[in-house]
Amino acid sequence: MEQLEIHFEPPTGEFEYFEIKRSDLAEELDERLDVFNAILAGIRRRHDRVKSDQDSEHAP
Repeated sequence: MEQLEIHFEPPTGEFEYFEIKRSDLAEELDERLDVFNAILAGIRRRHDRVKSDQDSEHAP
């Protein structure tokens, strides 16, 4: 997936229940690990940026 658009609309009541269909366990785990890795990479970039900003503030 490269892009996702979300549009919110009021519920119509057309579907009272739906079931989430899952892939096999290994594939689901791989997808979750990919998302987790992307989140951690973003956190690390922000941490590095904050640390760099702090270091430059305290530089002589």
